[in-house]
Amino acid sequence: MSRADKQLAAMKRSPDGDWPVEDVIGTCRFYGVRCVVPADGAHYVLSHHLIDGLLTIPATRPLKPFHVMLLVDLLEAVIEGKKWYAATKSSLSF
Repeated sequence: MSRADKQLAAMKRSPDGDWPVEDVIGTCRFYGVRCVVPADGAHYVLSHHLIDGLLTIPATRPLKPFHVMLLVDLLEAVIEGKKWYAATKSSLSF
């Protein structure tokens, strides 16, 4: 189990913990989630090509529990999407 996997499990267990944005961004990048800081630097915009939609989290303020819960949902969707994609790709034979 990687450090990012452990951190994701900890975020899932305790969304109200004091989660530094830098650690959260590192975990997102491990799973291939694109993290973009807009020009004004107010929020990170998180996205992944396997899922629809975007998630924004504050760049400078502390993360609230609902930010962490939404982030956990996003990361779990990415993980499931990767599993589905790998299974579909391996079952296709031309």
